[in-house]
Amino acid sequence: MADTKGLATVLQVTSELTDVQRENVQTIISSGEDLLGLINNILDHSRIESGSVTPERIPFSLRQVVEDAVEALAAVGWSKEINLYLTSPFIRDPPSLIGDPFRIKQVLLNLVSNAVKFTRRGKVTINWRWEAIQEDAIKVWVDVEDTGIGIPAQSEYPLVADRANARDGQVVPQLFPD
Repeated sequence: MADTKGLATVLQVTSELTDVQRENVQTIISSGEDLLGLINNILDHSRIESGSVTPERIPFSLRQVVEDAVEALAAVGWSKEINLYLTSPFIRDPPSLIGDPFRIKQVLLNLVSNAVKFTRRGKVTINWRWEAIQEDAIKVWVDVEDTGIGIPAQSEYPLVADRANARDGQVVPQLFPD
């Protein structure tokens, strides 16, 4: 995987690529990074079973995480003639999120992948929105809707990440079942 990612990086910087080709190579690189991260998590399986996995606490852009997840699966959707749509009612992104973007992206990849897999034709729409619930916290929703058989409603859960506290910058990323 590292070789594939490395060759794609060399191709990206040394070739005269069109914008579309450059985006495709970037998707290969990004997907390779995700796969390497997943492989590392699998190798750390004993840590996961023991409950000693600590989520990362790094700044991230929710828009970037969602867009990367959609972009990683866009080619699969296009090959099935399924349109993928990313929508949001907001012009601006949620403020100062800190958490574990890799794990959030993995959840999104699983949801969108299932939506694409079980949709024979039509579309998959990913809608994200957020609202302030306290001075130092926001609630984020990412909905995946499709024209296929989908995922049962009882399997859905919201992702919640607190935003940086204006006083001390402390943030606690959390996943809560509804």
